Amino acid sequence: QVPTASPLCRIRVGDLFTSNYSDVAMARMMGANSPEFVYVEPGGTAGTASSIEEENLTVDQKLEQDRYPTMAVITELSLKEGWNSNQLAKVQEDYSSAPAEYTISWNASKNAIEVIFPGILPFIPGKKFSLASKTKNYFLQYSKVKVKPDGSVGTGGISSLFDRQKNPIMKAFNSTMGRGIAVAITGIGLDWKLNSAPWNMEPGHKAPRMCEISLSLTPIHDITPGLDHEGVNRAPIYKVGDSSKSLTGDVWHNKNAYNKLVTGIEGARDAYLRAEEKGLPDIPTEE
Repeated sequence: QVPTASPLCRIRVGDLFTSNYSDVAMARMMGANSPEFVYVEPGGTAGTASSIEEENLTVDQKLEQDRYPTMAVITELSLKEGWNSNQLAKVQEDYSSAPAEYTISWNASKNAIEVIFPGILPFIPGKKFSLASKTKNYFLQYSKVKVKPDGSVGTGGISSLFDRQKNPIMKAFNSTMGRGIAVAITGIGLDWKLNSAPWNMEPGHKAPRMCEISLSLTPIHDITPGLDHEGVNRAPIYKVGDSSKSLTGDVWHNKNAYNKLVTGIEGARDAYLRAEEKGLPDIPTEE
């Protein structure tokens, strides 16, 4: 029987075959990477700068901004300082409640990143930590600008542009969203291995015990791959590694939420391997 239409589905193979959608990639498609881009709420007025416009500043201008670290920097500090999973979880909880209380800066003379903690966590032996052998680009990639008291940074209604309930374009993507890549199944093949696979010989069940199924697929990328007018890969199709991830980001989460998710997974994994957390499933408990 010949299918009258190609079945559509999403498939995922690790981080190799996944969706290339992200809010950042969609924002670039809309022109948010341009210095002239301004988004204003209906009836509102544009702010002096938006969180995306800030990314168009020069390196020196970015370094002068008052910034706070992301969980990626704090996680590296935890490895350097030797904090255990419980201590890292406490830091993560405190950071999530008030990230702007943490300060990060670039020390050019020491060629290092410096992070200042609020100092309310008793197990941390001090308030100031240093990460050497890091670059300016790392500092800029894993830090965020603090919102000033007058709201001059991060205003202008840009967040509602990506609202998956109010923006019909984002809502349309969200309605069919998945981490896998969309594909059209154009062909199905069955190889019964008649000369190699063992057979079931019971009456009424005489057939090979295995078969090989092959699929022919046509990928349907959420965002058309290619270079934008600035020569930037606007939506990488192979999102493997930090370089590719940094261009767009995760399908579902922003950088903070994604780093928090990854940190939680890695912390639970490390705790499982060390068998420190008795409450985790599948960890043998002492009798």
